[in-house]
Parts: sequence; C-alpha cells; structure tokens
Amino acid sequence: MHFEVIKVPRASAEPQWDWKLINDSGATAAYGEGYRSKLDCEHAIVAVKALEMDTPINYVEE
Repeated sequence: MHFEVIKVPRASAEPQWDWKLINDSGATAAYGEGYRSKLDCEHAIVAVKALEMDTPINYVEE
C-alpha cells in the first residue's frame, strides 16, 4: 500500500490538497480531501499512519 498526495487546482482560489491510500490492487482504500496546504495534507497522512489496529469504530446515523 502507498499514499498519493494530489494538488487540486481551483479557478477561483488557492489549490487544495487531497490524499489517497492505494492498496496493492491499485484501488483507493481511504482518502482525505480539501486541505489548504501540502503540509496539512501530510500531517493528516501521518495521523492515519499512526492509528492502532484497536482503534474503535463509531457508527453515526445521518
């Protein structure tokens, strides 16, 4: 698996930064979007990488 960082241009504003976690089959396993800076995007990736396997799942009804 690997992460991809994507710079997304926008016509009326500064670009935003997104990330994707790509599995070994090439499919997107997870993603985050809308970061204002590359550094913020990278910090989000570090946070995801630091997650423990026993991280709880919270179910939210919309």
